[in-house]
Amino acid sequence: MPGKPAPIKKSPAKKAVVKAPEPAPEPKPAPVEAPPAETPAEAAPAKAVEGEAAAAAPAEAAPAEATPAAEESAPAAPAEAVVVEEPPKAPTPPPPALPTSTPLNVTVDDVNESSLTIKWQTPETIGDSGLDGYTVEYCKDGSTDWVVANKELIAVNRYCIQNLTAGDLLHVRVVAVNPGGRSEPGTLAGPVPIREIVDRPKVRMPRTLRSRYVKQVGEQINVVIPFLGKPKPVVSWLKDGQPVDSKRVNIRNSDKDSILFIRAAQREDSGVYEMTVKVDSFEDKATITLQIVELPGPPASVKLVDTWGFNAALEWTPPKDNGNTEIIGYTIQKADRKTGEWFTVLDHYHRLTATVSDLIMGNSYAFRVFAENKVGLSEMGTVTKAVATIQKTDIVYTPPEYPEHDFSEAPKFTTPLSNRAATVGYTTKLLCSVRGSPKPKIEWLKNQMIIGDDPKFRQIAQQGICSLEIRKPCSFDGGVYTCRAKNAQGEATVSCKLEVKPEINNSNSCREETVWFTNAFPVLCFISLAELHCIADIQINSVFTCTAQWKMWRFKIFSVIYFLAVCADQDNGNPPTPILNKDPGLNLMYVGETVTFTCKVSVSSGWTYVWYKDGNELTTTEEINRIRLDLSDRGHYSCKAIRGAITTDRSNVMPLNVLEIPVPVLSRGTRWSDVFPTENVKFSCKMQDSLSWTYTWYRDGQVIQPDNTVSFDPDKATLSISSASDSHAGQYMCKGFLSSRSVNSSFSSGLDLTVYDKKPNINLSQDPEYKEMFIGEQVSFTCGIKVSSGWEYEWYRDSTLLTETSNKYLINSVGKTDSGSYTCKAKRGSDKFFHTDSSQAIHLQIEEIPVPVLRRGTRWSDVFRTENVKFSCKMQDSLSWTYTWSRDGQVIQPDNTVSFDSDKATLSISSASDSHAGQYMCKGFLSSRSVNSRFSSGLDLTVYDMKPNINLSQDPEYKEMFIGEQVSFTCGIKVSSGWKYEWYRDSTLLTETSNKYLINSVGKTDSGSYTCKAKRGSDKFFHTDSSQAIHLQIEEIPVPVLRRGTRWSDVFPTENVKFSCKMQGSLSWTYTWSRDGQVIQPDNTVSFDPDKATLSISSASDSHAGQYTCKGFLSNRSVNSRFSSGLDLTVYDKKPSVTLTQDPEYKVMFTGEQVSFTCGINVSSGWKYEWYRDSTSLAETSNKYLINSVGKTDSGSYTCKAKRGSGKFFHTDSSPFKDLEFKERPKAIILALTGWSEVFSTDSLVLKCQVEESQDAWNYTWFKAGEPIILQASEKHTATPQNDPEQSAYTCRGIRTGRPSYSEESSSFTTKNLLLKRRLLLSISGCLFFGIIAVFIGCIVLRVIRKPVDDYEKPEEAELFLTMAQLKDRSDTPSPLVAYITDENLKAPSQAGDENDTTCNESAPITSEDQAVTTESLDKEENNAAMVSFKQ
Repeated sequence: MPGKPAPIKKSPAKKAVVKAPEPAPEPKPAPVEAPPAETPAEAAPAKAVEGEAAAAAPAEAAPAEATPAAEESAPAAPAEAVVVEEPPKAPTPPPPALPTSTPLNVTVDDVNESSLTIKWQTPETIGDSGLDGYTVEYCKDGSTDWVVANKELIAVNRYCIQNLTAGDLLHVRVVAVNPGGRSEPGTLAGPVPIREIVDRPKVRMPRTLRSRYVKQVGEQINVVIPFLGKPKPVVSWLKDGQPVDSKRVNIRNSDKDSILFIRAAQREDSGVYEMTVKVDSFEDKATITLQIVELPGPPASVKLVDTWGFNAALEWTPPKDNGNTEIIGYTIQKADRKTGEWFTVLDHYHRLTATVSDLIMGNSYAFRVFAENKVGLSEMGTVTKAVATIQKTDIVYTPPEYPEHDFSEAPKFTTPLSNRAATVGYTTKLLCSVRGSPKPKIEWLKNQMIIGDDPKFRQIAQQGICSLEIRKPCSFDGGVYTCRAKNAQGEATVSCKLEVKPEINNSNSCREETVWFTNAFPVLCFISLAELHCIADIQINSVFTCTAQWKMWRFKIFSVIYFLAVCADQDNGNPPTPILNKDPGLNLMYVGETVTFTCKVSVSSGWTYVWYKDGNELTTTEEINRIRLDLSDRGHYSCKAIRGAITTDRSNVMPLNVLEIPVPVLSRGTRWSDVFPTENVKFSCKMQDSLSWTYTWYRDGQVIQPDNTVSFDPDKATLSISSASDSHAGQYMCKGFLSSRSVNSSFSSGLDLTVYDKKPNINLSQDPEYKEMFIGEQVSFTCGIKVSSGWEYEWYRDSTLLTETSNKYLINSVGKTDSGSYTCKAKRGSDKFFHTDSSQAIHLQIEEIPVPVLRRGTRWSDVFRTENVKFSCKMQDSLSWTYTWSRDGQVIQPDNTVSFDSDKATLSISSASDSHAGQYMCKGFLSSRSVNSRFSSGLDLTVYDMKPNINLSQDPEYKEMFIGEQVSFTCGIKVSSGWKYEWYRDSTLLTETSNKYLINSVGKTDSGSYTCKAKRGSDKFFHTDSSQAIHLQIEEIPVPVLRRGTRWSDVFPTENVKFSCKMQGSLSWTYTWSRDGQVIQPDNTVSFDPDKATLSISSASDSHAGQYTCKGFLSNRSVNSRFSSGLDLTVYDKKPSVTLTQDPEYKVMFTGEQVSFTCGINVSSGWKYEWYRDSTSLAETSNKYLINSVGKTDSGSYTCKAKRGSGKFFHTDSSPFKDLEFKERPKAIILALTGWSEVFSTDSLVLKCQVEESQDAWNYTWFKAGEPIILQASEKHTATPQNDPEQSAYTCRGIRTGRPSYSEESSSFTTKNLLLKRRLLLSISGCLFFGIIAVFIGCIVLRVIRKPVDDYEKPEEAELFLTMAQLKDRSDTPSPLVAYITDENLKAPSQAGDENDTTCNESAPITSEDQAVTTESLDKEENNAAMVSFKQ
């Protein structure tokens, strides 16, 4: 209401008049030399006080225009002071009054349907004249007639303009008034509509929508979100920050809620939906996270990893499609291949690998895996490609396949042969070692000739160890032996020299003379060379040892006859087999190539060869057979050798496969034979076999060479043209050749290549040819090219590549994103595409089908019976639209009360009733194009038949409020408008009349039960019923409780500290901490948990000492508690000292003694201790470390330190060291003093006890069988049959007064039968000694008296050897040579030492008797002129 005008500030002149003192007497004349007065006011007469006082105040802060007057009055005072008698001048007039500056920040405070409240701020400059008040003026929009709202000036900065007309648009201004006049007006930023703003918008999000809203694909979504706000708020929706797609999502808004409707949800409907409710400049938002889920896809792949026993291991990968939700498990099924029925073996399984067990032996199983999410199992399962077969018998394990390492290596001898010397007749071995891969073939050679299968030699090769055993070598077996190792990687040889030494006898004189004969023997027959050499050596040596040179002719005749017999005997053996080789060793040969067969007999020479092909004899007889191949030469080849009457067996059969040279096949790399400039071309040439062919290319008969555009792969099997031109046109052919074999094929068939001179033209057309299309219509584009084939198409919209690749691009239902300029072009090729130029562009413009705008003909959305209603529907374009009307989804037909105009753009209801209530919508359509718009937004029409309900709500909705908080109650009525409200607390009427009751700071008196009700009308008010009651309870803010995290209040530097602050209740309090009244901020050492309920100091220091307090606050409610009671924290300036004491304090301890250490710290509490010996941690944690029995391992330097804390321990420094030295306790020993000489003269045993390695004086204690002997302590003890009839075990121990006080107990000394044992031992030793002496003397006597035997008394030995004449006369004696070479004699061990046979053996020693026999035999044979054989 307007108040009386009241002055804001009095003028300075009036203040001076009130406060001026009474007039003073005239001042005395002042002397001339007196200085001028400091201010004019001090020297002015009393009469001038009233006039000059006004000038004194502005002297400090006067306006700019008042400054000259003040300056002029300054010199006037001294003049008056000089001439005292002159009357005072008239007072200086005050400066003229000036208006104030413009009122600031004029804004709207409140507005309703009949009033407008504005507020503003005081002008920045008021001036000397002060401020009398404000005038508020307004005028309607479009008018210049300003109306003064307040009849009298107002002093406050807020004013309510009343009795306004609803719907007006007003401009408002405020003018400040003072004696200087009116100020410049302060105006509102814009016109203000006069209408009711009952309630700010508020979204009431249902609880079910506050979290993620999950639906399945295909389900219907109908989300209703209520909201508050008056007048009707404007509702808008966004999805992921973009407008929602009206094709997929239907939005229906009313004045009380908004409905989001999706008929059949799809995956793409998932996202974050945001609803904004706005009333004027006020708005509220709410978000919904919508997740559309469906069944997942099957696992991407399922693999049978392994099968063993009755188990199968599976492995799979997650599905590519998880159904838009998390995969929660997998289901594994198995199926027997016999029945095909599936059974679940694992479900709700979470891993990606599984082992299926208990499979049945003999069955084969397939497996499949289903993925599972919150919706269910995937529709299909992924089946393993492989089948798990459970073997009936053995468990088959398939080892993993590893790439084979190439261990191929040429042979290499790791241990070479060593030169050796052997003795004739003694078997010897040559050894070496070789390595190589593959396993080398070992061959032995003697003097560069292969030994082969000679039975005299035994060849063994095992594990890389090669040995050659030479059985009973003769002198001819000496020579150079070579071991040769060969494999596919190469060969290696190693050699040594073997020297065969003869026996030591007198037969060596003739060997030099018979070498010529020996060298002729090997060519006589096919017996083993080594055997022949040995035979020859034996014969020659035998002959020349026993005859004179003048009888040489007799020896020669005998030798020839003898060896002819030997060769005749050998002819009955097996002849050698020739070896057939082929060069080159290829399995497949082509016509025109040359192949060489070689037939080789490794023994001797002079052979003639017979060749066979497929069993038929050929004409050639040479060792080498060269053939220039033809198809008729295909077959199997073999050979045999002939020399004299000897014919060998056939050699190995060597197959020869001869084929015609194949013709290469030429093929294109593309499906077309015509290309365009710059297009790439590829031809490939291929032979129908696996050989490494190289190819030559021809174009029109000319060889093609590589250049900048033509290239080949390494074997020229592929010809590539990177950029075709006219020069590349022609007929292409190729032929292949094998360079290593000089094989050339014939030409392939030709392929023609045509190259056009320019790129092809491409044409684009549209159907239908509308330049402007509406969303939902169908349109297609066709891209045409008339040249060649194999084209793929690229479609572009506004230069953006589309996914279509056919020549037609169809849009079944166009959308806004389909607008743009369309072009196409064609391409073909594989690696490098050839592209045509782009077609002409066709611009397609897509427009949204306009939505009709539905408007009311009246201001009210709710009416009563018989009232008339009008709606209008209008499109925002110039097309001829026709409209259809619906109410609650039902088409409206005209009747007695409902009518339309000609195009149905207006609907009129003459008399409303209950049947007319509902939501009205309209839509337009163009029949010529089958275009239908969406329905307009709906307008609800409500027809009431009863009183409205009223609802009371509280914000915030806390049942318990704390003193000082703000709370508001809102009284809402959802029917109609124009309501006024009445508020009650505990049935007491309150003064508030708006729909909102606000308590800025609640107190105890605000507790109570609140209700409201609404009324409207003028003369007679209509009252609603009262709302439901809301009880408001006001409580004191609780005080937090502060606690320590440890039991101690004093800490040391670097120690961690923890405090906790806790409120008594379940609210989410956050806390503030202070130390000595200062707020604590987190830093490097101070940290808090998320709600700051715990304060942690990681490393305490002096700065952390003080008294700690905390207080809590609710950030979302602006509630702050008082500080808690304080807790003091003391931080020492250094770490505490640790002391270590020892009890007893001996530095040296002996075995078995007890010692303890005590670790002491006299500051604070809560300590745990760590013990160390020589820096090694011990297990003890108390402050005392006890060693019950000191041992050698207990020696060392002991120290301790203390720690305390939980997660991070605080450690003190270590205590000083205590050294503990260990010594073994001296040990007592028992000695027997009764000597050996006394064993026959006494029955007592004297024992002595003494301490080893000790010079101290000891007393001794004796023990018998573990029990002490109660006698006077003595170092000796005598055991007799009287005091020890049982002859027990004795021990003793030394004792003394110093340290150590006792020694270690001696070892047990047993006296049982000791004297008897000594007596027996002495008796037996004496007997043995005298027996040995007697035997020795007897041997000497026997040696002296024995006589030797005479030689003639020896028995005569029989004739051991027969002469050759005697051998001839005996029919039962075989040839000595035949007997020698038989297998039995070869295998028999040497008998030279026992039988004195005639083999080459040097091992038998020659005794004197043997020598006599030999000499006698030689002399006798010489006299009889007979030949003696096989005799040494």
